[in-house]
Amino acid sequence: GWLLLGALMTLGPPVVKSNLSRLMLIWKNAFPRSTKELESETERGDLFTWQVTLEGYSGALMSLYSFLTYCQDLCTDDVLRRLASISEVAVNVLSHLPNII
Repeated sequence: GWLLLGALMTLGPPVVKSNLSRLMLIWKNAFPRSTKELESETERGDLFTWQVTLEGYSGALMSLYSFLTYCQDLCTDDVLRRLASISEVAVNVLSHLPNII
């Protein structure tokens, strides 16, 4: 799924613009909503579960990177603000990685 979204970004702003609100929601829902939710996630699951979860996080980040690379015209202040909050959660996930592994 994430590979397809990343490939969709290469089609550029004319194609992505009509789906931007959906994409923002998908990216937002790919990560835990809060630090508290992230901490509760770190307490459950086995190694395989975390492998799948981290693979999903990386796919979401790569499709986000593809968006930033190919759809710069759509990066308004509001979009960048929303993406910054998603990036902040991704960094929080990285900070909890030693506890997971």
